[in-house]
Amino acid sequence: MGHNQKGLIHKLQVAQNEGVCKIASMFKTMPIDPLHNLLGILPISYVMPKLMHAYALRLQGLPPNAKVCMVLTANQCRY
Repeated sequence: MGHNQKGLIHKLQVAQNEGVCKIASMFKTMPIDPLHNLLGILPISYVMPKLMHAYALRLQGLPPNAKVCMVLTANQCRY
């Protein structure tokens, strides 16, 4: 993940940590790592690369005339 995305990943991790505390009915002072292990929920830092890899594999399997492929190859993806 890029340097510019670290802040976004951190925000997602904070939101997930709050959700994990609510799911487990624990206080915010409880250490988060044991809660992740207890609930079987992976931290965002592990989930995001997995999702990006799955998306890359999905893009590779699309036909070349798919709109997404045409936009990506024509370099029209600007923001």
